[in-house]
Amino acid sequence: MISGAHWAHQIREAPISLLNSLSVLTGLRGLVLAALLAGALVVLAACSGDDEQQQQQQQAAEQSQQQEEQQSSTAASGRSADDQQAQAQAQDEPSGTSQQQAQQEQQQQVAAAPSGDKEEIIFSDLNWTSSEIQVRAAAFIVEHGYGYPVELQAGDTTSLFQGLIQGDTHITMEIWPAQQPWIDDLDDPGVIEILGDSLDENWEGWVIPQYVKDANPGLVSVSDLPDYIDLFVTADSRGRARFVGCVPGWACEQVNSNKIVAYGLEDLFEVIAPGSGAALFEDLESTYARGEAWLGYMWGPTKPTATLDLYRLEEPEWTEDCWNSHQGCAYPSSEVRIAVHRSLSARAPEIIEFLRAWDFSADVQVQSEIWMSDNNASPDEAAIWYLENNPRVWAAFVPDEVAARVLDALGLSASALDRPTIVFSDLNWTSSEIQVRAAAFITEHGYGYPVELQAGDTVSLFQGLINGDTHVTMEIWPAQQPWIDELEDPDIIALLGDSLDENWEGWVIPQYVKDANPGLVSVSDLPDYMELFVTADSRGRARFIDCVPGWACEQVNGNKVVAYGLEDVLELVKPGSGAALFEDLESTYARGEAWLGYMWGPTKPTATLDLYRLEEPEWTEECWNSDQGCAYPASEVRIAVYHTMLNDAPDIVEFLLAWDFAADVQVLSEIWMSDNNASPDEAAIWYLKSYPEVWSAYVTADAAAAVLAALAEED
Repeated sequence: MISGAHWAHQIREAPISLLNSLSVLTGLRGLVLAALLAGALVVLAACSGDDEQQQQQQQAAEQSQQQEEQQSSTAASGRSADDQQAQAQAQDEPSGTSQQQAQQEQQQQVAAAPSGDKEEIIFSDLNWTSSEIQVRAAAFIVEHGYGYPVELQAGDTTSLFQGLIQGDTHITMEIWPAQQPWIDDLDDPGVIEILGDSLDENWEGWVIPQYVKDANPGLVSVSDLPDYIDLFVTADSRGRARFVGCVPGWACEQVNSNKIVAYGLEDLFEVIAPGSGAALFEDLESTYARGEAWLGYMWGPTKPTATLDLYRLEEPEWTEDCWNSHQGCAYPSSEVRIAVHRSLSARAPEIIEFLRAWDFSADVQVQSEIWMSDNNASPDEAAIWYLENNPRVWAAFVPDEVAARVLDALGLSASALDRPTIVFSDLNWTSSEIQVRAAAFITEHGYGYPVELQAGDTVSLFQGLINGDTHVTMEIWPAQQPWIDELEDPDIIALLGDSLDENWEGWVIPQYVKDANPGLVSVSDLPDYMELFVTADSRGRARFIDCVPGWACEQVNGNKVVAYGLEDVLELVKPGSGAALFEDLESTYARGEAWLGYMWGPTKPTATLDLYRLEEPEWTEECWNSDQGCAYPASEVRIAVYHTMLNDAPDIVEFLLAWDFAADVQVLSEIWMSDNNASPDEAAIWYLKSYPEVWSAYVTADAAAAVLAALAEED
């Protein structure tokens, strides 16, 4: 199936293995079949002219016949040798313990080399992408990690679920119980055992492109469709709305038919049945690429729902009564589960434990589907890609020795399971410098990841984050970034929780300057008060302290100066760092002199100095996307991570989702750093030692204990 060498070996050994299989048959039928096969092999050998092969095959046939005669004799006694042995074991063992010991021994055998006599395990190979990928990934682990022969049985939901009930297949990796007509069978442990979750964050429904919704704001729910039929009429839809339904054989095919009747749309819809899940995706994606209207069934998460902007039409709320009658309501929330045939628990308990732990989470699922599509790859290739690129994910589901064998089959070394080095973007302003070091200390000492800090400015480090050169940026100020589109692309960057709070940006003057000049209220008043800010080196213009070169606000301020007509009024001075900007303001303030420039808060200067923020025209999206002659928008400072972090370090992602460098501790840390002439590293340690009750709420108990132990070693 997955291993070509494995199946080639089985084909080469087929004649002998078939004879051995026939030897277990009893009676005349077994003898006749064995004799016929043996004779056929002799003829084949004679035709080939290979005397040695003929002799080997004749010996094999004679051996099979002798075994058959012995087996027939045993059968006459009314039970097989295996039955006798099993009964003897049962008599020798205490009641109630034999089965437990057998299961324990079977689980212990996992540590040994895979056995060649294990029974084959058959997976249901359902015909949609997520199932095709995870079935092959799980089968690869079962085959190469646990040593079981595996087979994939292709089919649709209806046929393969029936096969699972009958024992023709043993494992189905995706059961969507809400849409199946066999829920009663699922609840019967004598037929099927339901294991852990397979996928997460799942939904089903009818969708249209968001651009269709935007152009037709009245199209909100399925009840609105009769008024918008013409949008979806095509040359081949017979004057009806073209509706792309489910693949024939999928359980949702019947559900959608029931919905169409319940919603009174049978004379308005021309239902198109795609030949496969891939064909359904292609139909949607190609139509979307042309900017045309599309209406049909979709579920998520999938590659289309992750990469296209879709609108899910509203339906009446799901109720059990509705679902059990006409189904004229929304699909229920879907819990996609793994199901196994009851026979598997007894003969492969270690596989049951593996499947209980399995989780093909939404992030790795969608990434695998996208890779498969972008590379025009097969499901087999996508499964190998998933295994090779997410070893720490799937290795968590299996014992160490199983993981080692799977890695060997993949051609990977044990180092693939090592924790990756996490590179933090070390942005060059105080709040970021402190919290980056605090978070990195927790990541290293609390969770055991190697860490690095990459210094730079907003532009270079954000580009590094997009490229994967860094993995964590603790302060993203999206409102002033030219890369908002990248932030919204989950294949590049994932935005996590808030980093700072109560944030603002603007142009400020000391309050004592404002008090002495009450007419200086807004940026539009600056030409009349330019002389206040002229210095010996400002060339007769008002000295304006700008952003640090490389910060995104540098370009924004340049645009503002032009939009406000101040190019000939202001002399822009570029500070070398955030600390230099603070020092310029604080030293000027200490002398009681006039100061004009860019500032943001909360920071140590804004917390300790009395400043006045000059008024600007109100922010609007239209203004911001043109000349930027308006106020800075309200800033939501966020944490961003490169997308591989979701798989490589999910525990760190959870930690960063909880993180909050609140204004009070941020400002106190900055003040301590300034007052003690300390470095950012020292300020980070001070924060961690001073506020354990704050940061420990963001981490696990074990991580908190490890961090506290590491802090005890710090001076």
